Amino acid sequence: MLINIMGFLVSYVFCLIITPLISKLALKLNAVDIPDHRKVHVKPMPRLGGLGVYLAFIIGLIVIGFPIMSNIQVILGATLIVILGILDDIYILKPYQKLIIQFVAALVVVYGHVSVDFLYLPFIGTVDLSVSIIPITVLWIIGITNSINLIDGLDGLASGISFIIVFVFVILAIINQQDTILMLSFVLLGSILGFLYHNFFPARIFLGDSGSLFLGFMVSVISLMGLYKTVTVSSLFLPVIILGLPLMDTFLAIFRRLKKHQSVMAPDKEHLHHQLIKFGLSHRKAVLLMYMLSATFGIVAIIFSKAILWGTLLFSLLVIFISHYFYNYNFNKIIHFLNRKYNKT
Repeated sequence: MLINIMGFLVSYVFCLIITPLISKLALKLNAVDIPDHRKVHVKPMPRLGGLGVYLAFIIGLIVIGFPIMSNIQVILGATLIVILGILDDIYILKPYQKLIIQFVAALVVVYGHVSVDFLYLPFIGTVDLSVSIIPITVLWIIGITNSINLIDGLDGLASGISFIIVFVFVILAIINQQDTILMLSFVLLGSILGFLYHNFFPARIFLGDSGSLFLGFMVSVISLMGLYKTVTVSSLFLPVIILGLPLMDTFLAIFRRLKKHQSVMAPDKEHLHHQLIKFGLSHRKAVLLMYMLSATFGIVAIIFSKAILWGTLLFSLLVIFISHYFYNYNFNKIIHFLNRKYNKT
């Protein structure tokens, strides 16, 4: 545990120091996010922040003696994703170009035997996915990578939610005694927290695609390395619960765009965080509410991980009931109530 804490501190301090330098580099390379009709910020912002997070992550792993060569496919896949993100931050790549590189990065990880090998289904038992390993794993990696990318719309939102998700990974890795997951997660936590100091509202630098894609990729891979490797009732649902907020936002975005006969890759300004601001929440309060929702998913997942079969089923029904009630209630009233309560305090 002392080694893991050291990795956290090293990556935190390194990212804290290097991020301002990355900001200056972004300005020189013209990796700048220009405001437009679908964006919230009002002035050009450097967006190469992911490079600092990645470098801090790698330095942290080296310092604590992480077995990099034993996990080289994960590091290579992450490096490929960061290079993709840097190019997109500078040149603005087309969606299909980004998908091709993400597909290659996912295949690199699969080649390293990081995959969804089996699922434990209630009343059925362990199901071998030998035939479907590659497509399911690739789809999971690309889906989660882009879900974190899509939720990156407010200062500190994607980085903060990624921090919460990885923190849940830490807790579950401690419970399940998964040392490799613990080392990766602790170092990644430090990198994210060091960057979040510069990225929380009002941000001085954005993650950019170099950061949001990297964080999404690492979250997807760590979940494959840990959560899907346990033969428990909850192993099927656990990753989905932990990543519930970005997944929900992604599915709603896809449904919304298909309904409007738009490309699923077409950007818009109707994500959940945009809706919260439209309902009257300030930038900071919208982000904090999203943090709270993500943390709630994380707490549910931790409880879920220890549930027995019948407890899991009953808990699932309870969550469905509460979600249905919340959906049918006037969401606008809830937001305004929270807004008034926050202002009074």
